[in-house]
Amino acid sequence: MAARTKKGRRTTGHDAVATIRLSSELRESVDAWAAKQSGKPARAEAILRLVELGLETTRRRESAPNRAAKASEMAAQEIDRISDPSATKEERQLRKRRLIKGPKEFREIRKKSREDGQRWSDIQPGAVSGKRNRI
Repeated sequence: MAARTKKGRRTTGHDAVATIRLSSELRESVDAWAAKQSGKPARAEAILRLVELGLETTRRRESAPNRAAKASEMAAQEIDRISDPSATKEERQLRKRRLIKGPKEFREIRKKSREDGQRWSDIQPGAVSGKRNRI
């Protein structure tokens, strides 16, 4: 007798089965998302993929401070490379600090977004005045 091939969702080992209740709106959203995916996964597989995506996004967001520190360090190195050698050391440091920190308006928006739990990219484009600090 030939071995039977199983169809359906992928096996996850011997993990416990979890049952959840979904509102009709959430079910429809999951089904709509699944319909747009390659392979058209069943609802259970779609939920599994969405949970994995959410967890991955959380991990990436948790590493954001490291990315910000790295970006700041890279900016500092580039500013050092292109800075005006005829300026005094103090003047170069002042210019570098102003460039890295950015205009006061931007610093205030970034501070508020951190307090509100928003990302910088979530801020509305018209929220910043047109003023610029001269360096």
